[in-house]
Amino acid sequence: GGSVKGQRGDWLVEKATELGAWSFQPLLTDHSSRMGSQKRTKGGDGSGREERWKRLAMAASKQCLRSHILDIRPATDLDDLLAKCSGEARDSGGSFIALAAHQSGRPLLPQVTEWGGGNPQQQHALGCLIIGPEGDFSERELEILKAHDDVKLVGLGDLRLRVETAALALLSGVRILEEGASA
Repeated sequence: GGSVKGQRGDWLVEKATELGAWSFQPLLTDHSSRMGSQKRTKGGDGSGREERWKRLAMAASKQCLRSHILDIRPATDLDDLLAKCSGEARDSGGSFIALAAHQSGRPLLPQVTEWGGGNPQQQHALGCLIIGPEGDFSERELEILKAHDDVKLVGLGDLRLRVETAALALLSGVRILEEGASA
């Protein structure tokens, strides 16, 4: 997700774990806020936040009887995130799908249905949900997202959402579609 501050990040990690997210990686964007007086950098922010999040993810996994513990990854930028997701999909022999939350995007169901060839339950080897910072993606970042055929912009309605709310809204929508596919 984009920049999450203080206890909001803790809450997001806990709830994303409960909703079945596989990994969590803070996204450094042109509009990312500063964390305290120290600018966040790729590879971690030096605050011990990642270790706290790992403990929270482990506790949340136990609470919801989940066998996989959320993989907390160090902060990265958009280019590296897309390259890593695409590479992981290639390594697994599957395809890559990324949904990026943006106000200009189409609603989730029509976007996924069109992308899945008319089947909203189309299975992909790797899914990546991308949430920008408060203040949204920069024009440069939007161009990066639009340049990838495997990335689709998804609208989350007409309300302005905090990073953690947008992340959980998109994750919940995807989980609902997954549950419908397995029913």
